[in-house]
Amino acid sequence: MKKHCLLMVLLAAVLSMSIPTGFAEGQEAEYNVPYTWDTVSYGGGGYVTGIVFHPKEENLIYIRTDVGGTYRWDQENNRWWALNEAFSAWERNLYGCDGIAIDPNNPDVVYMCAGKYLPETAIAWGTYNEENAAFPYPCDVLKSTDRGETWESTGFNKPFNGNGNHRDTGEPIMVDPQNSNYIYVASRDNRIYRSSDGAATWEELNSFPYINANDLEEAQYGEEYPTGTVRTVLIDENSEKDGVCQTIYVGAIDVGVYVTHDAGETWELMKDSPEKPKRMALADDGRILYVSADGGVYKYTAGGSWENITPGQPTQYTGMAVDPTDDNTIYCVRVTDPDSGSVYRGHVFQSKDGGKTWTDKYETSDIHFTTDWYPDQNFAAATACLAVNPFKPEQVWLTDWYGVWKTNDINQEPRQFWINDIRGIEEMVAFTAICPSKGARLLTGNADNDGARWADSILEYPDSISNGIWAQDTNGLDWCEQDPNLIVRASGNREWGGGKWGYSVDNGVSWREFPSFPQDSNGLTKLSGIIAVSSERDANGTASIVAVPMNSAGYYSKDMGTTWQESVGLPSNMITSVWSWKYNLCSDRNNKDIFYCYEGGNFYVSTDGGASFINTVSDLPSDGTPNIESAPGMNGVVWVSLNGSGLYGTNDFGQTFSKIEGVEYARLFSFGKNAPGKNNPTAYVYGTVNGVEGIFRSVDMGKTWVRINTDEHKVGNEPNCMRADRQTFGMVYIGTNGRGYYYGKPENENELLDVEKNAQAVASGGTVDLADLEKDKIKVYVNEERIHFEVEPNIIDETTYVPLRRLLEALGFTVEWNGANGYAVAAKDEDTLYIMPGSSAIIKNNEPVDIGKAAYLEADYTMIPLRAISELYQAQVVWDGSTKSIYITTTDGGQAAEVEEQ
Repeated sequence: MKKHCLLMVLLAAVLSMSIPTGFAEGQEAEYNVPYTWDTVSYGGGGYVTGIVFHPKEENLIYIRTDVGGTYRWDQENNRWWALNEAFSAWERNLYGCDGIAIDPNNPDVVYMCAGKYLPETAIAWGTYNEENAAFPYPCDVLKSTDRGETWESTGFNKPFNGNGNHRDTGEPIMVDPQNSNYIYVASRDNRIYRSSDGAATWEELNSFPYINANDLEEAQYGEEYPTGTVRTVLIDENSEKDGVCQTIYVGAIDVGVYVTHDAGETWELMKDSPEKPKRMALADDGRILYVSADGGVYKYTAGGSWENITPGQPTQYTGMAVDPTDDNTIYCVRVTDPDSGSVYRGHVFQSKDGGKTWTDKYETSDIHFTTDWYPDQNFAAATACLAVNPFKPEQVWLTDWYGVWKTNDINQEPRQFWINDIRGIEEMVAFTAICPSKGARLLTGNADNDGARWADSILEYPDSISNGIWAQDTNGLDWCEQDPNLIVRASGNREWGGGKWGYSVDNGVSWREFPSFPQDSNGLTKLSGIIAVSSERDANGTASIVAVPMNSAGYYSKDMGTTWQESVGLPSNMITSVWSWKYNLCSDRNNKDIFYCYEGGNFYVSTDGGASFINTVSDLPSDGTPNIESAPGMNGVVWVSLNGSGLYGTNDFGQTFSKIEGVEYARLFSFGKNAPGKNNPTAYVYGTVNGVEGIFRSVDMGKTWVRINTDEHKVGNEPNCMRADRQTFGMVYIGTNGRGYYYGKPENENELLDVEKNAQAVASGGTVDLADLEKDKIKVYVNEERIHFEVEPNIIDETTYVPLRRLLEALGFTVEWNGANGYAVAAKDEDTLYIMPGSSAIIKNNEPVDIGKAAYLEADYTMIPLRAISELYQAQVVWDGSTKSIYITTTDGGQAAEVEEQ
């Protein structure tokens, strides 16, 4: 009781300070605000489990991932496009892809075995919600007739497990090359299914032998049947009879290879076939079957027997492929080193005599990373698949734990050049993120890949946060409000390596471990959990830190981790798994001694730097995974998001709470930079506001909301953390379980800047005429429509320069920045442009065009001379000096006009 009274006295004293307090009751969600949504550029980061080339259309390539959906290759822009973006969080199980198949006779048709987890698991874990999902089943074969732009259910409703065991095996689905109506699927229930009407209906092939599933605890067919995992389906296109292929092979892990010669009416287990088949490939004439397996590589010749053709010691091999132009040239990948057991730096083997002799191509490989954060060992790590481009057989691709690799010439001497072609693939599994008010825009913590720091542009690949501390996971990050250079982290190597807890004093550039940290009964540092740091340093330069390890009590330190004491009153065992995604501990952003915690409907407050916590409220809802944040600049204001129970707030340091009306479902929320003219932070919510699902923004602490996403950008792949930008108004980031981190930003940044200038002038006692803000700007119009830029056009030495990206996008181009090589690539129809800052020549369709003056970079934006538009594109460009306006009018043909100045 004494402690509680003291708490009230302390909080009352703080409330008397001149910091704004309070929050508004929510009202209706208003209009949509146009936002741009895309993924933060990280580069891969997850398991790409398969790659499929279309045999009749060049550069039509698909990949599948275990937790990040499917992607299609874009040759013109040298990048991948994600194809699962329209799935909502209610059907996020469909982001796992267990198999993919193209229709060899129709390049527009593609099938996906969708299901991240088995159906029962998906429902239990909430990754599929039947009541709210638009798709009818947690696992399904989905069909697209527009190359993956849209998908429809085929009513398959059988189990898949894209993130399960043996996801690195061959495709479990295949379309009959001779009859596109026939499709064969191996489901995770170990049964084979067939459609004879283009996936309109399905039938089980009851003749396929019973095999108990490895994924199930009990044998569903009885102990007399073998146990394994039926995975790979391969059809021999040479076996056509009566319009349907007759010979089909099926690989079953722990059993062997099955075959049918009558289109699935009867099956037999091939005698002496490899017991643990991974992938299979047929020679062009169908007479030779090659199989990679746990234990080696094998060859079967029709009418003959099996032959062991393993290149070296027996170990795990995957990635089986045959050169489509030469049956004697085959490839495989050794996944596991037979001596060390390592699955990093896989070895690609090539044979040009059908497996009699092999060449280890790893020994002559030059490996080039397009991302700085990739460790050298990541090349061909746990390789899943290897494929040969059917149109360029010297070009070989492989997929692994972190992305996609490609060599344009596997036969190049003396060495082969490999590069990780991963632009557009974002499969990082997010654990946490922070947005300091100064310094780096964004820092993240991840599963399996530690974390990253974006010093500036989120469109460029980041730096790793492994400088000084390397860990498999980073579960917690926090920063000191008054000193953003001080950042703390909760990291670790799971059960095999213990926790890695530490801090940075240079805004996350380098790190050091705390001098000490509590240990478990085995003498290992306790595993990572959550962490928070006080809003400012003490007079002696140290800060208060509160840390909650996994399966443990909470601790606090007031000497930068030199000593730790258990926090009194803080609940124990709040974090029970590395996969908890709980953000239920935070410091007060305005008062250095105050910390907050939520657990199981109870709210706790500390006023002594984390040494002790008082349970101030015990009747809050307990629903799902909580998120709590203190509102910067607002004394005593804390919000808590509680999923289906909504959003709650306090303005008296957690003494009382009120439900923020209108927010019916609050999956995530965060506070970001104030809107211009506002003294409160901007709030963002991912959830449901007044019956509308989406992502919302409020500039008045929940009184009104605007939706900032559309149904085309649902950010649905298990969104698990949200952080709003503290340096840029309107920016927000959302971490996911398999699609990395998304960002959302207002489409019209220029108008925001105008509003901000106006607000700043009024705040300082002046007045602003909006016409004055406009008159000195260079204005650009394309076909009479005003174009707004992130960086204003300007005039240098009588040459007008304009920002490249926004202008060319207005003209119909797609624009990408190649950070590795320092140039921009713009593409439209048959035209491709390469623009390099510092050069006065632009490469158009492999031919240089002199534009007179060099392009240059300004604030990370490429600026090009205005005359480049008339030189490169059929458009009339007119300069009106009296109004500082540029008028660009596109034409249907003829020569591009010269720039006319008035």
